[in-house]
Amino acid sequence: MYAPLLQRPITTYAQAEALLLGLVRDDPRPYASHAFEGVRLLLEALGNPQQGLPCLHIAGSKGKGSVALMSEALFEAYGIRTATFSSPHLRRWTERFRIAGRELSEALFLDTVERIRPILVRVAAHAPERLPSFFDVLCAAALLVFREADVELAIIECGLGGRYDATNVIAPELCCITSIELEHTAKLGKDIGSIAAHKAGIIKPGVPIVCGRMPAQAMTVIAQQARQLQAPQYHCGADFTVETVAGVIQDEPEYQSLRYRGSDWRLAFNLSCYGRPMAENAALALTLLHLHGRGHPGRFKQPFDSAPGAACLGNLSLPGRGQILSRQPLILVDAAHTPESLALLGQHLEALAVKRRQFLVSVTRGKNLQALAQLLKSAWRVTVTCVDPLRSMPAEELAAGLAALCPQLQMTVIEDPRLALDAARDGLRPDQSLCLCGSVYLAGFALEQLAGAPDQRYHQ
Repeated sequence: MYAPLLQRPITTYAQAEALLLGLVRDDPRPYASHAFEGVRLLLEALGNPQQGLPCLHIAGSKGKGSVALMSEALFEAYGIRTATFSSPHLRRWTERFRIAGRELSEALFLDTVERIRPILVRVAAHAPERLPSFFDVLCAAALLVFREADVELAIIECGLGGRYDATNVIAPELCCITSIELEHTAKLGKDIGSIAAHKAGIIKPGVPIVCGRMPAQAMTVIAQQARQLQAPQYHCGADFTVETVAGVIQDEPEYQSLRYRGSDWRLAFNLSCYGRPMAENAALALTLLHLHGRGHPGRFKQPFDSAPGAACLGNLSLPGRGQILSRQPLILVDAAHTPESLALLGQHLEALAVKRRQFLVSVTRGKNLQALAQLLKSAWRVTVTCVDPLRSMPAEELAAGLAALCPQLQMTVIEDPRLALDAARDGLRPDQSLCLCGSVYLAGFALEQLAGAPDQRYHQ
């Protein structure tokens, strides 16, 4: 399976993508088995670029990508040169790697994959059972690029879980666990405590750990692990808080006016993201910023006061997270696909006060549809599509599942996502809205089609 892909030098984006997808296993190994074998093999061959690289490590069931980008924006605002590794991507593999707030160039991405390819060739020839996974390759590539970019702080987001995730080869200066909920139960366990134990695996001896709000059972597991490792703990709601000052700013409900309170720092700021979870994500990022500054006196290039932090959070834009692409008519893209994120999206749409709502939806195979059906009850019209033939539920199957849960829905089924998008947009009036949601794949497709040329910056 791998040999034809590995033997070709990487000179185009399509070749790099084919190599990475060729490393996706049809029969994945048990999650805990061979942990770190692939990524360590690559890193050793590359000279162990992770050693000595200052890192911030972020795990969690939800919110870790938002905290990573918020942290990036804050550290950059205070003059710290950052790099960020996150997943998944919406449109391009290069989105997963960012240096100084900018997406990695395609040329550097191709060059890095090509540097790793000969290592894969040797492993495939002599020990194919040890061939690294696509995420091992991405993680190793990120650490190599970040080391050679001479960054001051690498912000590393876990892929899955924490304890056995490839990113857990780093030795971070700070750790963060954003939230805990039931997710990936086949790999992480079927209860909150088991999942929390996986996330707590990123905690290192003596390294501060910043935690978001989470169920009591999860907090007990994480706190116990931190005490055993003598890792200082900072918990949202106890050691730091964020309060809403006003819900609507300048008639733009996606903005929040907030006040952050830490042990010895206060910050009033506006956040250009909707909802309580985003406010708490910002509080996590602010706490990480403050702890870093406390641990490195004099490192910030800007004075450590409220102005830079407040300014960057007010201008922040997170792709595919309640992202408004047009206001008249209102077109909004959200990668919401869990019950919690779909409920939050419903609250956001209520605050936007556009009553004639249309939706374009596509979901990943095997998803429970109850939360999506609940959201769609407010719809005037729903267009159902299949954005990815391999990973998305067929449109007819999705429509049948939604109809069984919500018989009154007015649905149009169009399998081709481009035709479905055209149909959903056709005739939209200024007082109407179109919301595209249900999966990360649909969010990426929507941005590719509607957002124009790729924007190399996610924040200003």
